[in-house]
Amino acid sequence: MSYPEKMSTAFKRVIPLLILAAVVVFETNGQHPDHTFDHYNVEDGLSQSTVWNIFEDSKGFIWFCTPDGLNKFDGYSFTVYRHIKGDTNSISSNHPFFIFEDSDGDLWIGHRGGLDKYHYRQDRFTQVYHLPEVNSEEDGLLPLHESSGRVWAWDRKRGIIGFNRITLKEEIIHALHEKYLKDVKAYSRFGQTIDGKAFISTTNDVMIVFDFSTLRYSFLFSKIVDPDYRGISATNKFAIDSLNNLWIPGQGGLIYLDTKTLKSTEYKNNLNEQYFTSCAIDKNGILWIGSFINGLYLLDIKTNTVTNISKKKYKENGLLYNYIESLFTDSSGNMWIGTNGFGIQKFSKHKNKFDLFDLKIGTNVFGANLVKAIVEDGKGNLYVGTFGNGLYVINKMGEVRNFSVPGNNNATGLAIGPDQDVLISNDLGLFILRNNIILPLPLQAKKYPGHITSMTQTSRPEVLITSDIGMLRLTKIYNQYQLTVMWPFANLPLTRVVFKDSKERIWIGSQRSFYMLTKNDSTPRLMEHVTNNYVKSFCEDERGNIWIATLGELICYHPETGKADYLNEKDGFANTFFYAALPGNDHNIWVSSNQGLASYNPKHKIVKNYTVLDGLQSNEFNTGAFYKLKDGRLAFGGLNGLNLFDPTAIRENPNLPKIAFTNFSVDDKPYVLDTSIVYKKQIDLLFKQNTFSFEFSGLEYTSPKSNQYMYMLKGHDKDWVQGGDRRFVRYSRIAPGQYEFKVKASNSDGVWNEKPAAIIINILPPIYLQTWFIIFISVLAVAIIVVISIWIVKARYQSRLRQLEVNHKIQLERERISRDLHDHVGSQLTFIINQLDGGHPEIMMKEQLSDARDAAKLTMGNLRETIWALHRETITVVDFTDRVKEFAMKQLKSKRGMQLDFNERLNTDHTFNPSKALNLFRIAQEVINNAIKHSEGSLLSITIEQADGCLKLLIADNGKGFSVDSPEQNGYGLRNIIFRAKEIDAAFLISSLPGKGTSITVSVSLSTS
Repeated sequence: MSYPEKMSTAFKRVIPLLILAAVVVFETNGQHPDHTFDHYNVEDGLSQSTVWNIFEDSKGFIWFCTPDGLNKFDGYSFTVYRHIKGDTNSISSNHPFFIFEDSDGDLWIGHRGGLDKYHYRQDRFTQVYHLPEVNSEEDGLLPLHESSGRVWAWDRKRGIIGFNRITLKEEIIHALHEKYLKDVKAYSRFGQTIDGKAFISTTNDVMIVFDFSTLRYSFLFSKIVDPDYRGISATNKFAIDSLNNLWIPGQGGLIYLDTKTLKSTEYKNNLNEQYFTSCAIDKNGILWIGSFINGLYLLDIKTNTVTNISKKKYKENGLLYNYIESLFTDSSGNMWIGTNGFGIQKFSKHKNKFDLFDLKIGTNVFGANLVKAIVEDGKGNLYVGTFGNGLYVINKMGEVRNFSVPGNNNATGLAIGPDQDVLISNDLGLFILRNNIILPLPLQAKKYPGHITSMTQTSRPEVLITSDIGMLRLTKIYNQYQLTVMWPFANLPLTRVVFKDSKERIWIGSQRSFYMLTKNDSTPRLMEHVTNNYVKSFCEDERGNIWIATLGELICYHPETGKADYLNEKDGFANTFFYAALPGNDHNIWVSSNQGLASYNPKHKIVKNYTVLDGLQSNEFNTGAFYKLKDGRLAFGGLNGLNLFDPTAIRENPNLPKIAFTNFSVDDKPYVLDTSIVYKKQIDLLFKQNTFSFEFSGLEYTSPKSNQYMYMLKGHDKDWVQGGDRRFVRYSRIAPGQYEFKVKASNSDGVWNEKPAAIIINILPPIYLQTWFIIFISVLAVAIIVVISIWIVKARYQSRLRQLEVNHKIQLERERISRDLHDHVGSQLTFIINQLDGGHPEIMMKEQLSDARDAAKLTMGNLRETIWALHRETITVVDFTDRVKEFAMKQLKSKRGMQLDFNERLNTDHTFNPSKALNLFRIAQEVINNAIKHSEGSLLSITIEQADGCLKLLIADNGKGFSVDSPEQNGYGLRNIIFRAKEIDAAFLISSLPGKGTSITVSVSLSTS
């Protein structure tokens, strides 16, 4: 295809290179340093071995879509979400195939049969859309992006659909035209929205493009829609480059698509016979391409080369399956490879710091990969001696050849001799590589040396050899090798290694110490004052210091001063069973041991340890298997091959782990929270729930098992607790109070995320210890004391008051009696006296005597009534009623023509205060007398009723009445009635109108007070 004139500069630059390069594909029989992978499958917790798609959410969790559930991964374990029948909060389908995250951090899951939303905070799913008919495992909706408050998804039957992000209701549909619907009704494979255009890969060799600005559809790479199209069918899981353009894999090659112009360029060349399934671009700009049957292809656009990585049975850490279904690059640059049938494989750039040569090619199972010696010749060829599998030769192109060693096929010692001869030693003797054949080394002497423990080449045309018969020198004179004994075993017992430094000093290590020989010495000097340990190797740094690796310590010996520095675990080394030390061009000393490699910085005194998790062949290395190449690279061999690396190229992983809580338990049982632990900020617990535990994860996947943790329960721990690689902490019997649990994490290279994840733990005290309860009890106690005090004071006051009231009542009673005696008895006695003083007793009129007699009788009646009241503590209602009735009937005898209507409505015979009774009786007397004397009526009605604890007295007549408001009617009698009513707290009501009669109502409480 031709290029448009407006194609971006970068696009113009890349595509010609791709076309002209003719793509060099490295698939030789030789061996490059291997890509090592981590592997995860169903045994590790993955729900199914086929992985359709991979996604990383904003919290840092990795999600995998499989045909049997949705998987969330934290670097250590999988959480599997499946459909549960009857559970509306579970996912609607066990067959998810695509994930999109909205602005709230919730996930939209396209799955077989529709679309679901995962509410992250509640850890639950809601079905957004259900397809009425499902015909394929890929028949579902494909969520694309979010805009205008909607999440947009692709439905192959209906087109682009916009769902309200909050209500989940369908709001807008951009349907396909009917003329296209029949031809492009293909299942969704992959989708992404880029600069306002949705790109949708399908299974029908069609890429559908929808422009949201013009609301128009386009169809690419389709012979159905475009009969003139003659290109490849590239409609699988594409990759997006830094220019937002697409690399689209297909059957027979790749297509590079400019997303702005929709112009494409085919990329076939040497890839035209491959069926590619997916693409992803790593952080180095390398395009990873997954294939149907041939594993992975790595396209380096800068160098125009393609490297194939495929399954090889002997590579335990290599790619283990060739059918690649999906590829994904996470935020740390790790490449995740989802396979169709073999789970997940992961390549971590920062983990693979050390190039690994896996030499397990031969058939000798015992020693196939056990490296014992390494040496480099003048041409840059690397020779690797093994135990049991002979000699390997690796040239500059990475090509590997294997040679057998006569006898036991061991190559335990190597050296480059005079004339660049490759010399090999083992426990059977010396050998030489000539014409691609390893032969016994011809010596002038017929006797071969005993067991050889090491060989070391020097600047001179000689090789120094340690053996069980002593220290030997191998030289070549006139094409003949000659072996001479420098010092016999008697002088140098148990020697194991020899080294010559830049000043021609010879250092000889033994099982008990080491010897040193200068130019001026005739015999080596034993250096027992420096160490008594088993010496494994020597090396010289740029300052002339000699570094000695021993079984127990690493020694830095200063020849000029004779002083030595000793390093061990206290200085940060993981292990002190040291095999070898080499100076790196990074100014560090690199040391192999039984626990991996370590670099030591003498200036800053910092140790950095590396293990198999960083890409080492094994944590265990071997004696004699070390070498510094001319280009500065270091080689160390061990149980599983050879690590070769440039120390100056070792870079720390800069990616900080995102820290997330993954589980919370109380009393060692999972604790149900109302919000996902990922979002939870505070947890309130009862005082009995004071044993709890946290699980957490540093979400950085380079080498999760090497991530380190520190934690602290603020308020309980005094300082940060070093947790190492343990991501679980348990606290027991914590006292009530508020605490803050914080955790920090580092990645596998010890780079810490200093911003911790934190959560508040509030342990409520028992109710009797809670502040509000203590305050309440304190207030209550004070209140009780105050109430009791007030009650006592009040009781005393009431007692005093009652005494005063009694005295007052006595005084009032005295006054009342005095008033009654004065008003009634006194007036009557005065009347009698006046009648008797009116004349001589003999001549008093009969009429005057009659009046005096009547007055005396009235006086006696009043006295009796007063005595009636005073004689009793209480007066019954019945007694009172009878008194009133008796009085009324007696008074009406003198009144002709007035009738009495007397009514009683009594429930029970209550009692009341005598004072009240007498005052009420006096009121009744006054009212009855007034009615008889002044009303001129014909009927006197008296009603006494009892209701609601009160006694009600109603006296009415049908007489002439009067005006109540008239001052003339407000005489002494009425004032006396009102006064008596107030005195006994009685309700008093008078009702009268001229010509309408008079009615007086008095209501008094029946209480005895």
